[in-house]
Amino acid sequence: MIFLDYRDLFKERLTLLRKEKKLTQTELAAHMGVSKTIINKYEKGHASPSYEMLWKLSSYFDVSVDYLIGKSNSFNGDPVLNEQISEFQKIFDSMTDEQKEKAIKMLRIISD
Repeated sequence: MIFLDYRDLFKERLTLLRKEKKLTQTELAAHMGVSKTIINKYEKGHASPSYEMLWKLSSYFDVSVDYLIGKSNSFNGDPVLNEQISEFQKIFDSMTDEQKEKAIKMLRIISD
């Protein structure tokens, strides 16, 4: 198992969330009241956010602080949901690529 520290997970998740909202680093910086350089340092893993900034980011992206720092894979930090996601992850990780594709198709059918 590869170990990622919290900075690695934070930078990956922040970048992903920013890109999902189709924001530039400059636009996110403006929303957070900081410079683009700060956001760039976060995304490169060269700086860590303050507690206040973690709260601001989690509120802005509507995710939990635990999700941002990699303590949870659940956006909202709900312990029941975390348990369910963990169970899905264990099952999914044990599947072949073909089984994963079938599982995804089945989930899409069920969710429609």
